[in-house]
Amino acid sequence: MKSRLLPLALTVALAVPVVAVAAEPAPRAPTAADRAAIAAARAELDRARAELERAAARVAELDSTDLERLRFQVIEAAEAAAARPGIGIVMASNPEGGVRIAAVTPDGPADKAGLRAGDVLVSVDGRRISGGGGAGDDSAIASARTQLHDLRKGQQLRIGYRRDGRDGEALVTVDDISRVMVFTRDAGNHAREARRHAEFARGEAARALELIAPGVRVDLERIAAAPCAAGDADCRVPVLSEAFRWNGLNLAALEPKLGRYFGTDRGVLVISGGDTVGGLEPGDVIRRIGGEAVATPRDAMRLLRDRGEGEKVRVDVLRERAERSVEVTVPEAPPLRWFAPPPPT
Repeated sequence: MKSRLLPLALTVALAVPVVAVAAEPAPRAPTAADRAAIAAARAELDRARAELERAAARVAELDSTDLERLRFQVIEAAEAAAARPGIGIVMASNPEGGVRIAAVTPDGPADKAGLRAGDVLVSVDGRRISGGGGAGDDSAIASARTQLHDLRKGQQLRIGYRRDGRDGEALVTVDDISRVMVFTRDAGNHAREARRHAEFARGEAARALELIAPGVRVDLERIAAAPCAAGDADCRVPVLSEAFRWNGLNLAALEPKLGRYFGTDRGVLVISGGDTVGGLEPGDVIRRIGGEAVATPRDAMRLLRDRGEGEKVRVDVLRERAERSVEVTVPEAPPLRWFAPPPPT
């Protein structure tokens, strides 16, 4: 019996290694093609990581450099657009009659002609300035503005003035003077004026509005209010008032490399949405506003400026490379009062 079991045990023992070898073949050494594919995949991963880092750096650069440069370009362009012929003086009422010069624009026409702050204007080209002489009486200022209206660059004016009780005359050559736009946060009963000045302008205002980028910063200075004359173009151009409506909404055009990172070659990148513009998030790429395609920040502002306060606007965006639609409510204009400035004339 034992002699029969021994050959059987040997047979089983010899068979087991044969089965194990058949179930676990030796691993195949990687070929040259395998090594090349792995190297290519690693290189692609490194390129993607580097592109992501460059895109993040570019966004930071847009936020800290391009937008700052754009802000100054916008302010300079707006100031240039607001310039018009004048003599460069700030007018104020005078209890003794005439118009007191409260300030003179440095290197302006009046300054070059020798006029000083404190002088009292009494005539323009021999025509007396009427009115004034009482507390709160601005009729003399109105008279002077009428005589100094519709001036032409290069035009010469004989300005009669009084200084320290003595009369004098200065020959002033009219030149372009930058107008000053002033805002105040006074509450008072200015709601009606605020709404009127916050309405979107048409015509020349629409052209000027394209120069204004959201987020523009203005140093506020308190200056005595001056009423807007009927038909005064400055009163029909509440450009900065409308810019404050979208304060905090910073947009940037997509550059090709930046576009590849966000997954599109068209649209407008949202750098920041601000507290008043809900629905949009930094990193969103605006594709359409109200169904119309946008390619530049100017396109976006052109479509937004035609909307009224409280209106709901559908904005199609690309967020994390996925298409989605958000609803943006047009914010109300801040309670800022705009004055047609007394300075400079």
